[in-house]
Amino acid sequence: LQSRFVRIDNEQFSDQTLNTGEQLTVTGELRSLVNRPLRAWLSLFSESANAGNRWEFLQRDPPGNIFDIPAGGTVPYSITVKALEPGTYHVHTRLNVEHVGPGLGRGATVNVSGEAILKPIPYSNIVYQCVIIGVGLGVTFAT
Repeated sequence: LQSRFVRIDNEQFSDQTLNTGEQLTVTGELRSLVNRPLRAWLSLFSESANAGNRWEFLQRDPPGNIFDIPAGGTVPYSITVKALEPGTYHVHTRLNVEHVGPGLGRGATVNVSGEAILKPIPYSNIVYQCVIIGVGLGVTFAT
């Protein structure tokens, strides 16, 4: 599923057989097919028979959440993740372009073996967000 606006080229996977806790790096190039700059963000899309928290994102390049792709330009990218759950996954680069939607790279099958790594739930962050939402609702209904 490639976009008419940006093509994901040279998608490469550092490995296709991992153990849980090991890192996978996906690299490639984002090639703009239009004559205007685009805002975008990168992620991974992975399909498998099991559901859960499969990957922990460790690094993205370009860094940050949102970046610009120059008109007609090429931006190299890299995404590094840690495998958290065993399984057989079909993993794709996922590029979301503002006002356009998502596009996927060709992808590859990645096999992960080992015991699942459980990440703790950040309850303090959840409580903080609930307090902020509660204050916002209180201010809204009080005015």
